[in-house]
Amino acid sequence: MRWRRTNITALGLLFFDKVGGDDEESFARGFAADGRLDADIEYMSGAPTSNGSAGPGVTTGSSNRFRAESGDWGTSLWGLKGVEDLGGGNKAVFQLEGSFNTMTGAGPGNNGLFNRWATVGIANDQFGTFLLGRELFIANGVWDFDPFGQSNWSSASLVRGRNWPQSSNNVSWQSPKIAGFDVYGQYAFSNATSFNGNGTTTQGREAGLQVNLHHDVAVPVARLVRRNSRCSQRPVGQPVHGFT
Repeated sequence: MRWRRTNITALGLLFFDKVGGDDEESFARGFAADGRLDADIEYMSGAPTSNGSAGPGVTTGSSNRFRAESGDWGTSLWGLKGVEDLGGGNKAVFQLEGSFNTMTGAGPGNNGLFNRWATVGIANDQFGTFLLGRELFIANGVWDFDPFGQSNWSSASLVRGRNWPQSSNNVSWQSPKIAGFDVYGQYAFSNATSFNGNGTTTQGREAGLQVNLHHDVAVPVARLVRRNSRCSQRPVGQPVHGFT
């Protein structure tokens, strides 16, 4: 049985603000604060419902829904970015970014604050950018070629576990552009003495590699992703790697 779904977003708000200057040059020698609000009026027809009689997650009917909501188009977020010129073409950089719900004001769970980005690193125009810390996992690069911006009614609804994941204890490197191409690599440690945490940590080891071609806009040419379960054995059906 198939349910017809219609989603109408009536209101959205986007903002960007820089602290300490109005242009890219001033940001290059200071810091910036930025953010985004997603607050919508949503109507959806054919929204699936379940009474639990057929088992967890099994759809047994449908209904219409009208509500104010946060996050259909994208995550509401706020953050800080900083750059310090160290000389010799090197710059120290940092980024802090966290999400929140515009309907309730609640931030990320587990008393988190900067759940999306919390990184420090070194940037060089000739050798690229090296970062350490918490990042959006490299699988989120699907945003680059999704015309609907990885919203709830586009790629975010199609690929389980591959949209908006974050990972901690990262080491990442973004290359400079060479002949129109660049390379981005990411590796996340499990934060345990055992190789993959074996259930003692919130994540297993994760890794990814992406190659982009730049022509007016960046277009990912290939992406290889691997996400290990934090358990010693992978639960049935959990994806651990992929190629796009």
